[in-house]
Amino acid sequence: MKTLLRSDIIRNVMKNNLTLLSIFLSLFLSIPLSSQSLAEGELTKNTLNTVEFINYVGPHAYVNSREEILNIGRSLARGVVTTNRFTLGNKYAVVRVFTPGEPKLSADILILLPESGVDHIRNLNLIVAGYLEGTFNYPSAHALLLADFITRYNAVYRGNMTYASEMYSTGVLAEITSENMGLSRVFSEWAGKSRILIPLMSTLSQGDRGIVHSDVISSPEVIKDLQKEPGGLEQRKDLVNLKEQEIALEQQAIAQKEQELNQREADLKKQNETPAGENSPESPGTTETQAVTDTPTGEKNTDPQTPQAEADLVKIQQERQALQAKKDQLDQREAILQEDRKEVAAADTQRLAADEQKKTDPVVEPQKTVMDLLTFFTITDSEGQFGQITVVDMKSSSIQSRSTLNTIRSRRFEVLGNFYVVIAGRSEGTGVVHLFTLKKDDLQIELEGKDNIAPQSNILMNGNQLFAVLNSPEGEWKLGLFNEKLIPTVLSTESVLPGSLIQIKGTQILIQGKNGKILLLNAKTLKKEGEFRG
Repeated sequence: MKTLLRSDIIRNVMKNNLTLLSIFLSLFLSIPLSSQSLAEGELTKNTLNTVEFINYVGPHAYVNSREEILNIGRSLARGVVTTNRFTLGNKYAVVRVFTPGEPKLSADILILLPESGVDHIRNLNLIVAGYLEGTFNYPSAHALLLADFITRYNAVYRGNMTYASEMYSTGVLAEITSENMGLSRVFSEWAGKSRILIPLMSTLSQGDRGIVHSDVISSPEVIKDLQKEPGGLEQRKDLVNLKEQEIALEQQAIAQKEQELNQREADLKKQNETPAGENSPESPGTTETQAVTDTPTGEKNTDPQTPQAEADLVKIQQERQALQAKKDQLDQREAILQEDRKEVAAADTQRLAADEQKKTDPVVEPQKTVMDLLTFFTITDSEGQFGQITVVDMKSSSIQSRSTLNTIRSRRFEVLGNFYVVIAGRSEGTGVVHLFTLKKDDLQIELEGKDNIAPQSNILMNGNQLFAVLNSPEGEWKLGLFNEKLIPTVLSTESVLPGSLIQIKGTQILIQGKNGKILLLNAKTLKKEGEFRG
């Protein structure tokens, strides 16, 4: 019943856009169509898949503060006030497509340009939240809550132009393609490849700022996704509270509008009330013909006396029809809110019962042997550049653990005592490439080197000696000998190819030089001892 009700709201909104369009135009936009709000009904209209973003986990050349990231969105909001198309530097842009003459949805479109450096969904949500704060005056907590749902929505409908064509206006469709619509789940496909849709609709209670129709974004599919995340129940409670505030504001706006219409109608009728037989200023004399009237003496004529008065009454009636549509939608929202309250209360009760059960149930850890576990490298991006170390249980065919570091570039990870040694990071945006050691038991980061490693570099371990190619102070790629703290102690005298194989033979290192020739370097001093010819 709940899913049907939410779908009905979406259909009713679309139908009302068609049936009330002539009313709005005849009113000269007396119910402001320029007022905008996020059409939360579209955020979760269809079935949502589980949304799990693959964020960049690795080193950065620099890190922006939370406030700096929020200010990106706020700056976009300030820019779009005076123009429908605004670009912030060469990293972010926003396009506003608001077309009240069309029945389909308008949208604000947040564009991640090729040079944008955002690589984590947490930071992207902050940018969206800053934009919502600046454009629609949402308080911080509400903006962050809505931003989370907006990015989920865009991930679900990524590239779905069939859906976009059904729901969005032609102006919006002109700004997106199947390649860039929505948000990829993988951070490496954000910059230059993602356009985040923020659907818009008119609002009565907040004027030009608009509000979010939060009843629909709490669809069963979204709730199912949130249930898998820590704190998901608290987000649901927050959303219910937001709904209550929205509905209260809309009720107040509707009541005020109704009072205004009643007063206007009463004033209009009063202006047109004329006692029967009373001379108007335009007709000072009374003739025998004028004395004959259809209205009994002493009664008042309440019929409109001018075409303008008649038109004003028609206009009021049209406004009442538009207001009634708002009332009907609000009634549906209130019904959904009642269901949401019940579901949140039931989920809270279930959670408390589960917590109590955990206290009484004995914890039995399955017995595993080293022979059952295998360390594997799994790719985490579509282009195969990055990956993470994964430990699998061969006996139960289950994944036991994964490294949080998901930008490992080296397919071969070397062992240094109780640690794995890997090269991780990216050279694009704010990222850098460094050496890391990961604990073998839980795959968490133990150490991060400070030197910039060649993204294509291989790693060679020789006892406790660690070799990798790094960027020297002169800006040349050199072979480095690192200690257990990932600090280079020796650099090669010769420049080398960054992606060359590194091999050891006795007391010498074989590696390709900058010119492509195979060099022989002393394994301790990394000085050139010869080269291969031919």
